[in-house]
Amino acid sequence: MKTKFTTIIAILLLACASFALALAQDKPVVKPAVKPAVKPAVKPVEKADVKPAEKADEKKAPGISNLARQNAAQATTPAQPTPPPPTQRGPSRGGFGGPRGPRGPQLESANITLNFKDASIESVLSYLSEAAGFSILYTDTPTGNVSVLSLQPQTKTQIVELLNTVLYKKGYAAVREENTLVIVDLAKAATSNMPVNSGSNPEDIPMSDRVVTQIIPVRYANAQELTTILEPLLPQSASMSASQTSNALIITDSQKNIRRVAEIIRALDTTISDISTIRVYPLVNASATDTAAMITSLFSGQSAGASGGGGTTSRFGGGSPFGGRTGGTRTGGSRGGR
Repeated sequence: MKTKFTTIIAILLLACASFALALAQDKPVVKPAVKPAVKPAVKPVEKADVKPAEKADEKKAPGISNLARQNAAQATTPAQPTPPPPTQRGPSRGGFGGPRGPRGPQLESANITLNFKDASIESVLSYLSEAAGFSILYTDTPTGNVSVLSLQPQTKTQIVELLNTVLYKKGYAAVREENTLVIVDLAKAATSNMPVNSGSNPEDIPMSDRVVTQIIPVRYANAQELTTILEPLLPQSASMSASQTSNALIITDSQKNIRRVAEIIRALDTTISDISTIRVYPLVNASATDTAAMITSLFSGQSAGASGGGGTTSRFGGGSPFGGRTGGTRTGGSRGGR
């Protein structure tokens, strides 16, 4: 029984092998199986790798290809020059609804030239009235001829500075009030409407022939005594006075001369501050008032002997170097002092 079953299986295997060998040797059977498997598989794959793939990517991530194209275009486009920042015209304005800040000073156009040789002052001022639009107001009629040359165009401010230099040599000054020039005699400048400045720092005073009134506070020196030192250094047209209450000098002259005087005052004021000291001596048994009176009489006697018996004036006032400081102290007690 087993032998028969084995024989049947062997016959079936041989039949299958023969059929497979016949199929392998049969050419018509091979061709249809090869061609459809090769040709259609090659061409569609080549097409799908190029265009359809790009479209699929665009659908999945829209805008990526466009962004790549823009980056490439920007890389090939030459860089445009950066425009300069706008000129600042003044402090920034406030927020919405807030107050506006003041605008900065407007730039003046340089369009004025001067070319005068031995011409009268009135003709120069008449030309400035026509060319620069100044209105000329005469408090004193200027006389004399001047020569001034400025071939480079100047602004109104520069022209007024140049005019002050020319007029100062002739004994006059030009005071600018917006678009009006007031011509003043230097002898009357102290009582005229001159600009008033304050300060003792020479570096803050410009080197110009503009006539102003300068208030110079003095720290250590006596302003009244400084007038006797400084008056010979100023021209006859200048005016100087001292304020004993505020210990300050009031000078009306050109800013060049005032700057020179301020440098001298700073040197003298610094020297006095270096050598002068204030000391306090507490008294145990003596009276402060009696001691102050005795010291005052000693210094007054020395000053009188040195000046031939004449009286002296102290920088502190009252005819005593300690005047105004000893009043109001205790008298007659054993505990003097302050």
